[in-house]
Amino acid sequence: MDNIRDQSHLLRGDRESVDRFANGKQVIYQEPYGKGVLAALYGALGDADKQQAHKLGITIEGLPLQKFFSYLIEGGQRIE
Repeated sequence: MDNIRDQSHLLRGDRESVDRFANGKQVIYQEPYGKGVLAALYGALGDADKQQAHKLGITIEGLPLQKFFSYLIEGGQRIE
């Protein structure tokens, strides 16, 4: 469970920035959120990823396990 928590992330930001950041990463959920987008990612994010997200104006939070499993059941997608 700790591995899932460590690799599950919730991103918020404008659509273009989130799409650019998520390119090539495993997106398990995405939806409009106000004027931006909310995306759930599964995979390790290193310091360089976190710096890139910050530069793009994207916030990264941990994803609760309940949300992770509900998003996973709904079906994920990989944004290329």
